[in-house]
Amino acid sequence: MRRTWIAVAAAIILGGAAYFGLFVVPSQQLRAGLDLTIATLPPGYTVKYGGARFSLLTHTAVITDLSVQGPPPTSFNETIAKITVEHPALDFIDGWSRAQANSSVLKPDYALPVAGRVTVEGAKFSGNGTSGTIASSSLAGLRIYPWPFFQPGVPPLKDFGGVFESALEAQKKVTQEQQALLAQQQTSQRQAQESGQQAAAPTPADFAKLQKDALDALLPLARLEAIAYLGLGFDGFDGSGLDVTGVMETNPALPFGNFHVAVSKVHSNGFDRGIGGGSTVDGMIEEIGPSGKVALNHASFGNMVLRDTAARLANGAPLTMALLDGASFEGMEMDGMSITLPTGGSSQIHKIALSSLSFDHSFLKSFVFNITGLKQDVSTLDGRAKATLQQLGLNTVTLNIETSFQWNAGNRTAVLHDNSISVDELGSLQLNADLVNIGPIDAAGLEQPGFSKATLRYQDGSLIDRLLSAGGKRSADQLAQMRQAFATNMLRNFGSLAADPKLAGSVKAISDFAKTPQNLTITLAPSAPVPLAAMKDVAAQGPQALVNTLGLAITANQ
Repeated sequence: MRRTWIAVAAAIILGGAAYFGLFVVPSQQLRAGLDLTIATLPPGYTVKYGGARFSLLTHTAVITDLSVQGPPPTSFNETIAKITVEHPALDFIDGWSRAQANSSVLKPDYALPVAGRVTVEGAKFSGNGTSGTIASSSLAGLRIYPWPFFQPGVPPLKDFGGVFESALEAQKKVTQEQQALLAQQQTSQRQAQESGQQAAAPTPADFAKLQKDALDALLPLARLEAIAYLGLGFDGFDGSGLDVTGVMETNPALPFGNFHVAVSKVHSNGFDRGIGGGSTVDGMIEEIGPSGKVALNHASFGNMVLRDTAARLANGAPLTMALLDGASFEGMEMDGMSITLPTGGSSQIHKIALSSLSFDHSFLKSFVFNITGLKQDVSTLDGRAKATLQQLGLNTVTLNIETSFQWNAGNRTAVLHDNSISVDELGSLQLNADLVNIGPIDAAGLEQPGFSKATLRYQDGSLIDRLLSAGGKRSADQLAQMRQAFATNMLRNFGSLAADPKLAGSVKAISDFAKTPQNLTITLAPSAPVPLAAMKDVAAQGPQALVNTLGLAITANQ
């Protein structure tokens, strides 16, 4: 019996020792590390936490009731109910110190693991006129790449806040200059209308200087973001319950005022040094003051490649198109969008898609953009558009837009394929063109952009009949008679052009289309490329010049 009690006592002692070693001591070490980190923060920052514990059994750290306050001028307050860190890298600080001591031999792909997973629950934040909450977020495989933080010219981490604040002040100054120029322009226009004497107005040079100042103010922030891009990696991210409200600074160019953004769910496949995998957003609502409201059911984003662009920025490159060389974006697709207009009406959009976006030789290399099923209630429009559409007998219009562009850097040519705009209720217009001398302007500036071939095709829905009836009710026979009369009158007006062998076919095609409006195709096929700038002069020379210079040909109902 005595031995049994000795065994029980030994078990209790060993259990207590294990609990102390697996839970109490690691938790004490965690709190000591947190306190040491807090003590080294820059002046003005206040960090508090309610509890902190660490388990060696599960290799999990839990911090509760964390609060962070930042100093002016970008004062902020953040509270987090709970942070859970699974498999934290306990030697991260030592690894960072070794990387700093050996920065000259660091490799860009050398990574310091931070944690297997970091989960944040119940986050609230406020500051600078913005406040919000995040119900939960989780980041898997978090890692830091030290290389970009220790490159020549990169400020120490402790100075990032100062750089950020200085950049914000510079941007605020540019905004004030913009407001002053716009006010000066408006005053000049008003005086010209009232008295006929115009006060001094801003010059193009003034606006050019403002644009340069805006880029200069943006550059420090862009470099900080580029450094962060190159220094961050993770395997996946999930978030839910994002809700942010705030007030934007008064700016005549951006009259948004109050804004509110809410997102139900966010997912990202991962990110590594400026290269991101696909991601999705579900249930987003964005309200932008008097400018309206946007609601979105689902959005997906393809892979993004910005590593080279970020490296150029981090190394001090200026903000030019050359930064984007090699950058690409597989695209995005937004489904089920609803837009509430400032007038109180609304628009529904089935889908918006952007794909194949890439850059090369300081120029846009390719892209495809589509808007499908933009449905608008005509009664919610205002002004001339509403009156015109109602006169055509329309209650709703459904708009579709498609455009694509492909550039060849070697021969400076570009192709526009299947660029179209259509209204389901009226008809469609499609453009295809082969372009020449496209790209950054050559040193001599002698190569003017032009085209070697172009085709414009109109497919009629009901537009012609609606125009003829002008909103009135006409029978099919009456419309046929009106089209016949219109075609006859048109031939009479063409006069001698119908007898010209080079124009006779085109004149007949126009007449055929007027009698039976199905489709009309205009083709331009010049014997040599024509500069776009010369088009106006050619058109002014009359129909014969359109045929001789531009290779004009018109066909109908084919």
